[in-house]
Amino acid sequence: YIGDCIMAFWNAPLDDPDHAEHALCAPLDMHATLSSLNEVRKVQAEAEGKKFVPIKVRTGLNTGSCIVGNMGSEHRFDYSVIGDDVNLASRLEGANKFFGTNIMASEATIEHSKGAVEARELGRVRVVGKAGPIRVYQPLARKGDLSEDWKKVLPRYTEGIACYNRRDYPGALGCFEDVLSVFPEDGPSLLYVKLAGDYAALPPP
Repeated sequence: YIGDCIMAFWNAPLDDPDHAEHALCAPLDMHATLSSLNEVRKVQAEAEGKKFVPIKVRTGLNTGSCIVGNMGSEHRFDYSVIGDDVNLASRLEGANKFFGTNIMASEATIEHSKGAVEARELGRVRVVGKAGPIRVYQPLARKGDLSEDWKKVLPRYTEGIACYNRRDYPGALGCFEDVLSVFPEDGPSLLYVKLAGDYAALPPP
């Protein structure tokens, strides 16, 4: 526990060959449970005539090399992990705010999971401490567990990202608007609709 944060890590102290898959599935389960909890809390709040404030959680995931072991002194120590790749996971947790998402994973974690989850590309972000941009993704479900609505619109979302990356902003706008017709509060689509609309009117250099 770190303030209002929980840090978890896999593949230590015992080897875990499926550490990336386990790291991705943990927040999927956490957010599913949280959604159910918020539904119960909402009913309770309404029954008691109180204002309902949902509990929200953001997760950042990254895979890489780090130092692991007992950190500190002989009087006070903690078994933990430190390193640049740990810091990146923390940065990605905060970057969720920009995209309006609740789970963000680096490209390294998605690649190491070997297709264990259904995920969509969010884009590339530049974080403190890294020279180049990092490609990031949002895990949506375990492989094969994608909802029917997402099966319908995910190809349009993927097409929208491709259009946006090749500067076809009107094409991207149409794709993301199609996603919003099914998921009107989808954070990434709302973001890209705004960006694509602005860039269609005034293209960036």
